[in-house]
Amino acid sequence: MNLPGFLIRTLLLALFTLSLLAGAIISDYYLRHEVAGKAARHLTSRGIEISTIAAIKAARQGEIQVLTNLESAGLDLGLPDNYGFTPLLAAIYAGDRLAIQFLMDRNGVIENINVCTTQDRDTPLSVTLRDRNYQLAAELVEAGAKIDVDVQAGYPILLDAVEKKDLRLLNFLLSHGADVEYRGVQPVNALALAASSGDYSLMKRFIRKGADVNTRGESGNPLLVEAVLEGDLKKARLLLENGAEVNVHCSENESMRLTSLSYAISQDASNIVNILFEYGADLDINGVDGDPLIYQAIAEADLGAAQHFLDLGANPNIMSREGKTPLEAAVSSENIDAVELLLAGKADPSLAGRGLKSPLLLASENGNIAIANLLIAYGAKFDKQKLLAKAYGEFNTPLVSLLLEAGADPESAIPKSDERLFDVAVREGANGAVRTLLDSGAGIGSSLWSALLSEQDEMIRLIVNGGASPRQVGPSGEDPLDYVLRRKRYKAARSLLAGGAEPNARYDSSELWLFKAVREGNSELALILIEAGAEVKNMKTKDGHTLLGWSIAHQMADVVEALLRAGVDPDEDERSPATSQFCGFFESNTFKYHLQEDRRISPIMMAAAQQNREITQLLMDAGANGRASTAKYLTAAIIGSWHKDADIQQTVLLGKVPKLQPRKVVVDLSSQRMTLYENGIATYSSRCSTGKSGHRTPTGSYVISDQHRYHTSSIYGSSMPYFQRFSFTAFGLHQGYVPNYPASAGCIRLPYEAARHMFGKLQVGDYAVVQQ
Repeated sequence: MNLPGFLIRTLLLALFTLSLLAGAIISDYYLRHEVAGKAARHLTSRGIEISTIAAIKAARQGEIQVLTNLESAGLDLGLPDNYGFTPLLAAIYAGDRLAIQFLMDRNGVIENINVCTTQDRDTPLSVTLRDRNYQLAAELVEAGAKIDVDVQAGYPILLDAVEKKDLRLLNFLLSHGADVEYRGVQPVNALALAASSGDYSLMKRFIRKGADVNTRGESGNPLLVEAVLEGDLKKARLLLENGAEVNVHCSENESMRLTSLSYAISQDASNIVNILFEYGADLDINGVDGDPLIYQAIAEADLGAAQHFLDLGANPNIMSREGKTPLEAAVSSENIDAVELLLAGKADPSLAGRGLKSPLLLASENGNIAIANLLIAYGAKFDKQKLLAKAYGEFNTPLVSLLLEAGADPESAIPKSDERLFDVAVREGANGAVRTLLDSGAGIGSSLWSALLSEQDEMIRLIVNGGASPRQVGPSGEDPLDYVLRRKRYKAARSLLAGGAEPNARYDSSELWLFKAVREGNSELALILIEAGAEVKNMKTKDGHTLLGWSIAHQMADVVEALLRAGVDPDEDERSPATSQFCGFFESNTFKYHLQEDRRISPIMMAAAQQNREITQLLMDAGANGRASTAKYLTAAIIGSWHKDADIQQTVLLGKVPKLQPRKVVVDLSSQRMTLYENGIATYSSRCSTGKSGHRTPTGSYVISDQHRYHTSSIYGSSMPYFQRFSFTAFGLHQGYVPNYPASAGCIRLPYEAARHMFGKLQVGDYAVVQQ
């Protein structure tokens, strides 16, 4: 082998190879820079700057050639601008598929595919999903786009899909590996949102994808607690079956020890309580109000839960935050079933809480004898006599009653005193205690005046009904009835009278209490004495007037009625002449004249003078003579006519005002017609002639006061056949000349046939109306 020749050939070959490589490099450099330069020159000629902003604009407008030239000029098409905006994002906003595809084929674009805008945190994928373009979204994910994006800054698109119940979007997200715990800046995750809407199927999907079942919901509580608060057994079971912590604490205050069981009991959700126990709920916790569960169950009247707690070993004597026992709560709420449940569960029937009131005392204060008896039956301890005095001192009548029923002596004395409890109760006006002690056999003794001095009218009734004499003389020789009447204690007077006090008691040596009451218009006292049996027949007051007369003068209808029921004569004549004081109660000077100068004034006349229809009717119902007349021919009907009171006139003439007038005559001045109505139906009508100018027939309501077949006017001396007078006036119906206009001196003239017909139809007391 020729070594020198080999070396020379090798050297020449190496030189040749180097020259080829150098040429290639020089050619590539030239070609590259020539293309870039050419692209740059082309862009410059169009006024396009080689920048990301230009690329974004080109992408938005779909200018592929500009993008190509920008890339050829050396621009990385994947770079974002200062706000995180990329050409790809611009193309997606514009929906330009060609531009999108062109950009996604560039490595630089793919490397920046998850860049988001600084303000809205938009990414190519978030915008694509917002537009529900699932085909492009799949391509973006395949190219490396992160699936956990926001629909708006801080709000994940997964949460948006849950909230809007967009199942297609949810399927896409979950099938592409979305993180079910991603929540952006939101306080809850997707599982919590699904739970709040009650979408159990979606909850299961999230749980299968690894969602935390102990996450907190929208209320800030764990989802299990929210399910309990909603009373949603299905949701609670789903969470528990998938590992929810049954004893997770809910309160920020650790000492409160609140769990889902606390809330289940507060909601009275026994079905949920049972499943919580099934999954190991801890009994050693508090209820939502901070009290032990056994106490809260009793307070909430959840006896099923309370029994369950007791069966599990709960302490029935445990104290609440306020120092109350469960038994105290049951007694206070008067829940006898809860009381019996606790007592059967070994609760101490005598244990008092920090309030120092035993269950027995609480039951007695509530007046709940049944619970109190139950406590005694279970062995509640108490000092009967001492507690009896304490009960009275606290005005606790129910407890007094209970203790007496339990064997306390109703005759017992106040501790450290010789005075009976009964006497103290009477003196202090303790009605309830007195009633209870009497019912238990306490003796009355001489307690009437203690009752009178207590000024408790109900006490007097109790003492009198208990057997005290109503005539027991007082410390200063007073009569009990006189004592209360002088103090206007009429309720006490009723009790004394009912017990046998003398109703004819004297006010002074000249007058009885009844007469004074009637004369002075004291209807309340008068009624009390009359109803108690005071003598009223043929009795007169010290001024000589009748009881009925003074009652009418004062217009005391209730007293008039009582007197009439007691047998007073409804036609008893009043004193004549009447006293000036008596006359002063009547307005009519004419009637006052008759009271002074006339004789045989009757009660019915005084009632008419007072225009008191109620008393007038009472007298007529009692048999009064409505047509009685005085020595000067005054009648009640005449008095009624003074006041133009047709009702009183009919009452005294007929006995009462008919509900439906059997006969009524109506005279119409404008039409000059007279019409007869019988029982409300017009049965007869005739033309008539009424008073002419200067003598007009007065309008108003009247009664037929008297009738005369043959009558001669005492004023004009003219004949007036078939005359029927209106309410004792100077005019009425009669036969006469009837032109077609008013022509009489005030009367109502009728043709012969009409006058005769009406005379045969109408009766004294019938109703008449003159109208315009």
